[in-house]
Amino acid sequence: MKTAVLWDIDGTLLSIGPSVLHVTFSKVTGVSPLKSFKTHGMVDHEILVKLCKVNGVKPNSKTLTTLEEESLNLVKHWVSDGNRREELPGVRAVLEELDANSEVSQGLLTGNCEERAWMMLETADLNHYFSFGGFGGDSPNRIETARRAVATAPAHNHLVVVGDTPNDARCAKAIGARSVIVLSGAFTRAEIEAEEPDAILESFEDAETSVKAILD
Repeated sequence: MKTAVLWDIDGTLLSIGPSVLHVTFSKVTGVSPLKSFKTHGMVDHEILVKLCKVNGVKPNSKTLTTLEEESLNLVKHWVSDGNRREELPGVRAVLEELDANSEVSQGLLTGNCEERAWMMLETADLNHYFSFGGFGGDSPNRIETARRAVATAPAHNHLVVVGDTPNDARCAKAIGARSVIVLSGAFTRAEIEAEEPDAILESFEDAETSVKAILD
């Protein structure tokens, strides 16, 4: 059976980093975000539009384009200064085991724009495990991004989404995939269970259990 595994990045593969979009929003608009909301599981476009709306800034195309460009520039400077993102415990062992399986292909399903996604993974030396994906710059919402990821995947007859948010579980249902959610992000077990994922992991530290949950 050919399996395509779609991985989220922030909170799943890597520790959650500084809020690049919030910093960029303040820099571009001169407005400090007054209202916070959970951005995990959202794509960049969704986050920027909501940041504008809840803080009284009109989200026109010029503003959104500037915000997207500046957020990417900020990450480029952050990386060039030698900063790195940390992989979450156990992730590499799981990726290694899946990578060694000729029946498995691994790709990305992330709200980050494609260039930023690859840059962040490269700082943790995880980029080489992935060969395709759907990215936050591909569409204005997570489900459409998931569909883009599927369209770029090698031939498969089994599809799995691995993430850390309720939205990852929703995406999996929308594309007919198995969902495996790890409790390493910003959501409680109860919030995750409400979406009825196929499997919930406390972490990836038990590689055997994690791989079994993904390939089950």
